[in-house]
Amino acid sequence: MFLATIPTTRLSATFKQVIATPVIIGAILAPISFHTHVLGMEMISLEFADVFYIRPMLYKQPAYTTWDQFNYDLTSAQYNYKQAKIDSEKNGDYKSNVTVRSCFYLVPKIVAAYLFTDVLGALLTTYSREDVFEAEKYDTKGYLVIFVFGLTAASMAFVYGGAAMQFIAAVFSGGTYVEEHWKYLMDRPYTATSLELLWSKRWHQVFREFWLSIPYHPVRILSTRYFKQYMSDDMVKSLSMALSTVAVFFASGCLHEYINISMLGKTTYAKYAGYEIKFFVSHGIAVVLEKLFSQIVSRHIPDRRPYTWIKSFVGWLWVVSFTFYTFPWFFASFTEIEIWHLLTKGLTKSYVHNFVAKTPWLRKFCGSLL
Repeated sequence: MFLATIPTTRLSATFKQVIATPVIIGAILAPISFHTHVLGMEMISLEFADVFYIRPMLYKQPAYTTWDQFNYDLTSAQYNYKQAKIDSEKNGDYKSNVTVRSCFYLVPKIVAAYLFTDVLGALLTTYSREDVFEAEKYDTKGYLVIFVFGLTAASMAFVYGGAAMQFIAAVFSGGTYVEEHWKYLMDRPYTATSLELLWSKRWHQVFREFWLSIPYHPVRILSTRYFKQYMSDDMVKSLSMALSTVAVFFASGCLHEYINISMLGKTTYAKYAGYEIKFFVSHGIAVVLEKLFSQIVSRHIPDRRPYTWIKSFVGWLWVVSFTFYTFPWFFASFTEIEIWHLLTKGLTKSYVHNFVAKTPWLRKFCGSLL
């Protein structure tokens, strides 16, 4: 990171690229070679690729960044920098219009989300990988239970992880927590009424800045330059937006493929190669088609109740159905390593297992390991 913060007046972009290239390649290949996934390494590699290659080559910007910009790229998924800047320019007057709390306000939320995740994780540990694969093939209802438990537990894990990071940031900024300056890391994805809303807001936005900088804007710019020779401006805009959207999902699929090969190893990964790309690209295409369909249909639906309620319900049903149908592509490789064991630290496991074993109606929601 130190290399990226040196101005190009002291080190040229070419020299930086020569030094950075083997470092980036090594950072990418090391987890694969050692069969381990280093959390956050992919974010740093993306940041370096953006600074040293994308900005100079596409935007004609210097191969340079600041620590503040790096911090923004990593934390903007949670911190509302724009609102915080507006408030800071009010010289303290903003405090009467925002909710200023002690950082300890976050503690109950962290504990509650952690315990909820741990309980659901404990329920999921009753499943073996064989149980999950069998449910996927032969038991749709059983797989739906796994789908709901798994995504709910994962969402809550992001909630307590994000709240914990907010708590730490609040401690180091004087112990105060301004609620309006922060966003949920995972914002109730189960309420999404469209795939676009799910992926652009409800699901975590940790990689948002990287996806905008690397696949989205380059594809939009290059496709616009190419297609404007042959099409009208409106068609070029629509087509470039569609291609840019699918490009972001393709990049996300590639990232998940990389995570999988790091965790599974080359031999096991071969069984699931391409599944993540298939999942994310199918969602990217669905987002584009969904938006087109919505633009056509919305013209004929009155913007009042109960039509808006029906529209929201149908949208929600569409999101759940499509995500459930494509979920095996996403989850197969994670099933192989029984990733749900990471969702519980064992705090409630014994109690949950004993309670469920004595409760017949709950027992049917568990796997063969109970």
